[in-house]
Amino acid sequence: MTDKTDDYKLQDRYDFSEQDMVLVDTVRHLLVKIIRSGIAVPKQLDVVTKISQVFQGLPLAGEAIEATVCLKSPTRHFGDHQISHNWTIEIEEQLLQVKSGGYFCRPETGGDSFECINWCASPGYETEADELLAEIHSLLNSDQSQLLELLLENATQKEIAEKLAKQLLFAGPV
Repeated sequence: MTDKTDDYKLQDRYDFSEQDMVLVDTVRHLLVKIIRSGIAVPKQLDVVTKISQVFQGLPLAGEAIEATVCLKSPTRHFGDHQISHNWTIEIEEQLLQVKSGGYFCRPETGGDSFECINWCASPGYETEADELLAEIHSLLNSDQSQLLELLLENATQKEIAEKLAKQLLFAGPV
């Protein structure tokens, strides 16, 4: 026989794996960057702050709110290629949803949107996530995987070149 109090306590917490906590920490960091950036007008800042408070309190379930933050990066140019990224962080009652994706365009083949992350969590249940990024990493060698991470971080061409140059220096002669 289970105690109803114990069942209630289970519903007051999200059931996060280590991988989930990495995503939660990334979202926390992103929200703090938005708050500190000065790009949000007061009304937008209120919404971002509410969502940030919920994420700061995780894995404990916070109050039921409805709020959404959408963030789109500037379009980056890599030669003829263009890429932009976007994040959507949404709370509906106590359902948390995080989506990340973007748009890639190459003149010779055209453009298409892509999805990197589609994650949701509800108190007392395991999270649901599309593992697209993990699948992509499994198909790439370590250099390609590191380049993908830099692109997803919206690194500039200079930052990518610097990191790749450091890797080549430490790798030694081929």
